[in-house]
Amino acid sequence: MKDKLKERKKEVLAELARIQHDEERANVEAIKAANYESFMSRCQDWIIGQAHAQFDLQDNGQPTPKGERLDGDVLPSCVSIQGNCSSSYPSVAQVTSATSMYFHNVIPDNYRSWFTKRILGATKELMEKVLKSPKCVLEIMGLQSNAHWNNTKYFKEEDIPKIQHEIERAQDEVLGKFSTEELQSCGRLSHGGSILTRHLTARGAIENKENK
Repeated sequence: MKDKLKERKKEVLAELARIQHDEERANVEAIKAANYESFMSRCQDWIIGQAHAQFDLQDNGQPTPKGERLDGDVLPSCVSIQGNCSSSYPSVAQVTSATSMYFHNVIPDNYRSWFTKRILGATKELMEKVLKSPKCVLEIMGLQSNAHWNNTKYFKEEDIPKIQHEIERAQDEVLGKFSTEELQSCGRLSHGGSILTRHLTARGAIENKENK
């Protein structure tokens, strides 16, 4: 009786092992089938289309496009504007990891030169937009430090009023490019309010004299 039970147990364990093996093989086959489906619907690379074997693009946290940041000496991962409220603007492309890794290797020198000029052009365009905004200009003026000119450590005391007058003259020269209406429409300023008030007061006094 004991021997029969042992033999029966051996048969049951063998059958269980076969079932587990079949289950594992079925799972592997299902994964392979799913991989094939993923491969056939793999992501599009902006440069080489589907001539690759990467299933999905990296989720870089950007709403669009998904993909990799383009690393390299000339092509930055991001463009950063430094400062106490600095920000980075990522350079993201819809490309595979391999394209991102080797993209910079294949760029001809003339393309790199073209790209550098475009980056400088975009920077200049941003600066021009800021220069056309009286509010931006006033805030930048208000954020300038007085530590150097308004200090007898660096200048003679009798020269400080002259320096202040020179700075105010330079402020008026820049702000004079804007109309009174443009300046008055700036609303509440965080840093340039006193400069705006002084300039408008001085400007009004000058304009009143001219109209007399």
